Amino acid sequence: MENKKSPKADLERKRGSILLLGLVCATSTVLMSFEYAKFELNNSEDLMSSVSDDEVVWELPEPKIEYTSVKQPEPPKEMDLVVPDPEPDPDPMPEPDPDPTPEPDPGPIAPGPPGPPLPPQPEPEPVLPDIAYEVVEEMPEFPGGFEEMYKFLSNNIKYPQMCVDNNVQGKSYIKFTVEKDGSITNLEVVKSAHKLLDEEAKRVISTMPNWKPGRQLNKVVRVNYTLPINFILD
Repeated sequence: MENKKSPKADLERKRGSILLLGLVCATSTVLMSFEYAKFELNNSEDLMSSVSDDEVVWELPEPKIEYTSVKQPEPPKEMDLVVPDPEPDPDPMPEPDPDPTPEPDPGPIAPGPPGPPLPPQPEPEPVLPDIAYEVVEEMPEFPGGFEEMYKFLSNNIKYPQMCVDNNVQGKSYIKFTVEKDGSITNLEVVKSAHKLLDEEAKRVISTMPNWKPGRQLNKVVRVNYTLPINFILD
């Protein structure tokens, strides 16, 4: 289809001229804004007659400042302090003699006769711990000594019949504690020969009379004692 628009009516040809005209108008508007006058107003009536209606200036009056003096307080008056005279001492101390006569030096004192000698002080008794000792100065003893002890054992031991039938022999070591009153406690087997023989040895020792207790530093103490009992068949 053919374009029937006239070339003279085409506005694209005048686009540059329109753009240039717009730039000129904008520039003129900016320059006119810089030329705009700034006016100051003055409120004085004397200047209103000499100033035209287009140039009116208003001035504000200066503030007035009033100063008020402050009266300083008067300093306090000085008062005289009156101190009463001290009363005289009714009984004044006599003044010492400035040059007293020195007493004569008695010289060294001769020692007197020696006094009686002091009595001897008793030595403090030793305090021993309440334990069972193994060895002491005086070991515990059966009443009458070892001979009486062996007689007591031979007269009171009953050989177990089972051990006799099986020909069981041996030596039982029994350990016990001799208390401070001589009684026997804490029996135990140290070395066993046979269970039946050990039980018989403990039974016989438990039936013994009270022993003579042991002593340490002249004090009665508890002592552990080990007694071997030999079982032999004839």
